[in-house]
Amino acid sequence: MKIRISGRGDEVTAAMKQRAEEKVRKLLRFYERITWADVVLSVERERHRAEISAGLNRGATVVGKAESDTMIGAIDEAADRIARQLRKHKAKLADRRPPRSAPAPEAAAED
Repeated sequence: MKIRISGRGDEVTAAMKQRAEEKVRKLLRFYERITWADVVLSVERERHRAEISAGLNRGATVVGKAESDTMIGAIDEAADRIARQLRKHKAKLADRRPPRSAPAPEAAAED
């Protein structure tokens, strides 16, 4: 998975990059077919914003945006929103899949 982390209006520190990358990698637990992720961190006055976009294997994109008093809180909240969307996406895929048919019973009563 390719991860791109960028910042708007303020320098992105190593700790913020590490936290964002850690949270994005944990998203693979919910859906293992994430192909890329973009993290945009920004600060406007006293509000810290995080936006995470993740591309899935079939062209779908999920986006989580969050705003908080701290950048770490914003990153965590955005990642939680993405995780919720990924669980929902995976459940939809499972609902579409036809049920597995039972294997054909072998001729056990051969006399």
